[in-house]
Amino acid sequence: MKIILLILMASFSYSGTFELIDPCKGGFIISEDENFTNERSLGELTLDLFSQNNVEYKNVLKSFSSILNTPLGADSIVQMNNETIFAFGWCFSVDGKIPNEYSFDIYLDSSSKVRWFYAYSMSYKNKWISMCSPAHLLSKEYNPACK
Repeated sequence: MKIILLILMASFSYSGTFELIDPCKGGFIISEDENFTNERSLGELTLDLFSQNNVEYKNVLKSFSSILNTPLGADSIVQMNNETIFAFGWCFSVDGKIPNEYSFDIYLDSSSKVRWFYAYSMSYKNKWISMCSPAHLLSKEYNPACK
């Protein structure tokens, strides 16, 4: 009986929502109810969903460097003035919270809402003062995904 209980506890499937937000317009590109499993990381589940929905991406090690052909490297940096720089990239949230871990290190253990969104981090006077702010809320002239 204990063995059966351990086997049942080892692998669970949860119903949740997976969303991918348009990096420029802010609307949903993907918004689907999905069955998540605790046997695979959020990063692995994301790869599957991107493949199923023909979403182009580049991933390096444990992160996604580009989704939907968003700019990389120097093309993803916007210098506002001599003191302020915006660095753009992709962030995700789980149930409205931005984890400190990579998606490939997270295993969902309950029904969750996962949202991927293009974001910026802001440096002012060489100090990072914001992280993972949604880029679609910026003026399109400052968002490199809108060019």
